[in-house]
Amino acid sequence: MIYVFAGGVHYDSLFLLPMTAAWLLWESKKSPAPIFPTALLLGLSFALKYVTAPLIAFFLLDVLRRHSFRSALLAGFAAATPFLLALAVFWIAFGMHPLGSSDFGQYARSAEFLPRIVGELWEKSVRLNAIFLIPFALVIVWRLFTARSLTAFSEDAFLATWLISPAVHAWYFTWALP
Repeated sequence: MIYVFAGGVHYDSLFLLPMTAAWLLWESKKSPAPIFPTALLLGLSFALKYVTAPLIAFFLLDVLRRHSFRSALLAGFAAATPFLLALAVFWIAFGMHPLGSSDFGQYARSAEFLPRIVGELWEKSVRLNAIFLIPFALVIVWRLFTARSLTAFSEDAFLATWLISPAVHAWYFTWALP
């Protein structure tokens, strides 16, 4: 299944590997927990697909709870490094310009659940994808403070994405494989 989606030039199969490795490292029973390898793996996953951003937020909050502010700050830097390196390479190679039309992200819809229901009740919402960031952010913030593990948080973050996002594609369900 992952091979089929990768053949369609979707990076889900690539971001799943470091994300899963980070899960396994962080949720292992090792003591002390491997902060920096986990941060780098989550950062690599984020550099490949932004859906990992909420997981990084949970991870950093978890590091803060378990360790210290300094550890969380250093882990945040480690998590940002793969994305910043990829961004620097991209800018050097291609210059600073938009990757595509911003209209796509603002108006695109596919297989949506909550946006479809809201669209039936409030027609103007069909042209306002950004409003769905509000309920998504509320779910993420709530789970940041109530989830007890990276796995539980990740499952809920993905479920929220599938239910609230205006654009859901079939390959998004591969996120649940880990």
